[in-house]
Amino acid sequence: MTAPKFYKEYSVKNHLCTSGVIVRNGKVLLGHRVYHDASYWVSPGGRCDVNEKPEAAVLREVTEEIGVTDARIVRKLGEKDGAYSDETGKDKVIVFQVETNQEPRLMEPEKFKEWRWFGLNELPSNLPTQKDKIFFEKAIDKIP
Repeated sequence: MTAPKFYKEYSVKNHLCTSGVIVRNGKVLLGHRVYHDASYWVSPGGRCDVNEKPEAAVLREVTEEIGVTDARIVRKLGEKDGAYSDETGKDKVIVFQVETNQEPRLMEPEKFKEWRWFGLNELPSNLPTQKDKIFFEKAIDKIP
């Protein structure tokens, strides 16, 4: 079976990304990600490898970034535009709700300062976009 055209057109350009929203006890897991000129609190995730499906990419990225080995997808929460664009296009981020029973660990200290759990009323102000909050609300409140 071949991948749908949607996957191919983004995968070849490497503009397809994923984000894994992990919720536990009514709180969402966020990592303090440091970039060259800014820092944000983000869910684990990242760019799909060429021809890698988003479902496989989000599980790989969660494992790489927080060191869990039992991550599983609960459902797709939606899509958003990514921050990066170039002459070949703009990033598209597929957002999944992901579960794990293991404790997150700081696996990439060169990228992240820490991982921390946040309730909806205590989210940091430096999220990548305000749309992220909508995904967190969907996952915490189990909204379809």
